[in-house]
Amino acid sequence: MFGIMVARYMKKINQMETNNMEDKSIAIILKKELPKGLVGNICACLSTGITNLNPSIIGTDISAKDIILKAITKIPIIILEENKLGIKEVLKRARKNDLDFVLYDRLAVGAVNYEEYAKKIVQREGEMETLGIAIIGDKLSVKKVIGDLPLMRN
Repeated sequence: MFGIMVARYMKKINQMETNNMEDKSIAIILKKELPKGLVGNICACLSTGITNLNPSIIGTDISAKDIILKAITKIPIIILEENKLGIKEVLKRARKNDLDFVLYDRLAVGAVNYEEYAKKIVQREGEMETLGIAIIGDKLSVKKVIGDLPLMRN
């Protein structure tokens, strides 16, 4: 399976200062009842997309004894499920709160490569089916979006 994020909404990302990461929050919100393998793939794709919006959210490599641990995010990533209002409501709230986001569309599932996926997106007829969304922004704005969403459970 080749998972790819579909869309990025970017305002001026320069607003996110490198030294002010403790005031930022990241959340990934997924459709309910997705298979575990797909959940992992979607989370990986959305995480890479959201960190691409602002590379300063990535820490530095850590040297420890006989291994170098490659950098991960400086900000924890919360994984949640949609509520009864669905992913569309999360997207609406993210836009209302002027948050940056990355979407994962169902057309990414099973795509062999990015070119095939992009072609499917361009040729799509009908509405997009979003399986997941990652959002990033100041903690208060993110909380406004995710405050009533449940944590993802096994």
